[in-house]
Amino acid sequence: MNIMVEKFKVVIFYAILICAVYAPTIDAAPFEVKIHDELIAPHQEYSFEAEIKLYKPPTAGAIGASVLQSRFEIAKGISTSSEVSVNLFTSAFNNQTQINGGKIAHIFIPEHDESGWFHYGIKNEINSIYGLNEAHAVFIEMTPILGFHIDSWRMTLNPSVDLYLNGDRKTIFAPAGKISRKLTGDYSLGLEYYSETGPIKHPTPYTQRPDAAYLVFDTHTTTSTYSVGIGKGIHAVGDRWVVKLIGSIPLIF
Repeated sequence: MNIMVEKFKVVIFYAILICAVYAPTIDAAPFEVKIHDELIAPHQEYSFEAEIKLYKPPTAGAIGASVLQSRFEIAKGISTSSEVSVNLFTSAFNNQTQINGGKIAHIFIPEHDESGWFHYGIKNEINSIYGLNEAHAVFIEMTPILGFHIDSWRMTLNPSVDLYLNGDRKTIFAPAGKISRKLTGDYSLGLEYYSETGPIKHPTPYTQRPDAAYLVFDTHTTTSTYSVGIGKGIHAVGDRWVVKLIGSIPLIF
């Protein structure tokens, strides 16, 4: 039975990868829609992660077609408590494929008792992204990681701050969070919420924010993680629907 489960997880991962390479893309949803927790690449080891999102932009937007966005990441554990990674962003829509930029990132998660009730860390990254409208954004993102674990329940908070280095050099608060419950074995079900309040000095009115909520199903092995999510924008400016798939496996050179 365990062998069949492992084979099923491998099939899911390669399905994600194939879809990410061959499907078409657009502009709106962030290239990374993921709650960062305590999982990092083991010391001196590499991991590969693929994330794809198929979504329908808001009705009020300029793009009418569905969009597929992809993110590919290679990470290396540089200590028992930190990893560095590089990411490539691509997208496709209307039979056109684009390379939209990428980012470099560092995550620090202090060693802790995994059976304890709390852990923390921080992720810092530098992004260079070309949107589907060809607008170029360069920004630093700082993401605190706050995790709480009680019995079969887990809550993680990511109150991110984005500091833009070009354009109008705005600073944006983009909090996100997740609450999940372990079902059985290595499976869990959860809810994720992503928000963006706009420039800190002049916050965007709540009903004009591209907030989104997701129902997510997660599973993992000792070395790999997989996640499937279905989401929707909360307001009219948000995406009409989103399906996201994330898979991470170890890399052996």
